[in-house]
Amino acid sequence: LREVIFSLQDAPDLVGPLAEAGADVNLAGYGGMTALHLAAADGLTPLVAALLEAGADPSILDEEGKTAHDWARENGGDDLLLLFRSLFD
Repeated sequence: LREVIFSLQDAPDLVGPLAEAGADVNLAGYGGMTALHLAAADGLTPLVAALLEAGADPSILDEEGKTAHDWARENGGDDLLLLFRSLFD
């Protein structure tokens, strides 16, 4: 899953078409982390936005009991935190 995130970090516009073609945006990999967890942990705001728009569930917990928002608070920049805050306001 990390390789997919690495590939999509510069092409977040591909997330929508992949999801429409049947890709599971909520698929969990190692540690129960989804693509949204990984993108948030890496501070990839455009990719996080694309995943959310494609239906990624921000309430999913990984094996540490963390959401993508938790990872964003630990590792993300202001723009990523603002994006997550807008979901919950």
